[in-house]
Amino acid sequence: MTPCNLLAAMSCPDLMRRIVTRAVNAVARPHLVPFLLMVVLIPRPTCAQILMSAGYYSQNFDSLGSSAAQWTNNATLPGWYASKGNGDATNFLAGSGGVTTGGMYSFGVAGVSNVIERALGSLAGSSITYAFGVRFTNDTAGTLSNITVSCLGEQWRSGSTTTPQTLAFSYQVSALPVTNTYSAGWTPFSALNFVSPNLTGASAPLDGNAATNQQVFASVLLTGVTVPAGQELFLRWLDVDDSGFDNALAIDDLSVSFSASATSGPVITSPPQSQTVNAGDTAIFSVSASGNPAPTYQWQFNNADLPDATNATLTLNNVTAAQAGNYRVVISNSVSATNSTATLTVLTPVAGFSLLTYNTHGNFVSDWTTNSAQVQAIGRQVQYLNPDIITFQEIPLTNAGWTHMPEFVAAFRPGYSLATNSGSDGFIRSVILSRWPITRSKSWLDNADLNPFGYTNSNFTRDL
Repeated sequence: MTPCNLLAAMSCPDLMRRIVTRAVNAVARPHLVPFLLMVVLIPRPTCAQILMSAGYYSQNFDSLGSSAAQWTNNATLPGWYASKGNGDATNFLAGSGGVTTGGMYSFGVAGVSNVIERALGSLAGSSITYAFGVRFTNDTAGTLSNITVSCLGEQWRSGSTTTPQTLAFSYQVSALPVTNTYSAGWTPFSALNFVSPNLTGASAPLDGNAATNQQVFASVLLTGVTVPAGQELFLRWLDVDDSGFDNALAIDDLSVSFSASATSGPVITSPPQSQTVNAGDTAIFSVSASGNPAPTYQWQFNNADLPDATNATLTLNNVTAAQAGNYRVVISNSVSATNSTATLTVLTPVAGFSLLTYNTHGNFVSDWTTNSAQVQAIGRQVQYLNPDIITFQEIPLTNAGWTHMPEFVAAFRPGYSLATNSGSDGFIRSVILSRWPITRSKSWLDNADLNPFGYTNSNFTRDL
């Protein structure tokens, strides 16, 4: 025993007892006397929380014994804490389920094994809740995430009810010390809830060591629980006062293992797919990836980060042509990074135009000045309908009606382009008004050969 070992042992009462006993009996070891005096004179701190660097922890509760005793947090069982209501527990009872007195208990079968085989539990009552649990600290340099819990749930008494009652499990991960079992901030984990298996309805003691009164929890993984370096993990069992007479519920043979899952860089298991959508539609890109630690995501558009686009799915609503391009997702964790690119194509509608056609019935209307009632009526219709292209068929030559069309444009369609056919059949002409400039190729049909069409008298005599 070195001086350093001796000082370290001061934090644990059971170990101190053994050291003192050996020192007293070993009279041939006078070199221990100064350190023994140091142990007596210096106040002893409470036991520290359990360190996770050991990789494994077990507790069978046999040291509780078969007699009622004082309970001291972090000392009666190093690393363990208990509460009664909203305060720390100060004592525990001992029994085999034969009494109905509420409290925290050291349970065991009366008789030969009553001392050596014990379980920690409670019997709630009088509207008082009991809770107990164990505190761990991650003293490693990395995050621990592969945490498994094994234990036995044992029922030591049946209340007069056939309704299942639960010793509820929860946990807490914290960067600050957790030193009680009644504060807020606990996360329930139902896979470790112990539900009373004996529902006979008879109020009587039970043998909690019998398989029919037990539930086995074998290597239950605390899914999603990670403990960063320097932080604490607290495992807690909570027993509330149920309606009627409560069952006596306990845990035994607890073991907890800790390990760091192997780290790996992100691997894309399902890349985003390129897609084509219409303008105004919704485009959705999604990606799946694995890795440890869990990877993070950042979507980019044409190699620039998109704000708030940090999920595995990117949704673009009411897309426009300006959003067409390459979308890349960068996936990374502390190990490495990778990326994948998909292309968005946005289809825009082809620009159309509106066409309005008037057939003016040849010579029936001879006045095409803007003073004409008919021309004014047509002008008002054109202004209301606002077409892109207007055609006038059969404007009469009488009184040179077609020559008044520039006046019509100026009055009702200012800015529009105007074109008329280059010739006439002696009676009518046609006019086109257009919102856009008109490029006219003259003589498309003038003097065209009509023989292929079955007309052999002459060629076409004018252009349209």
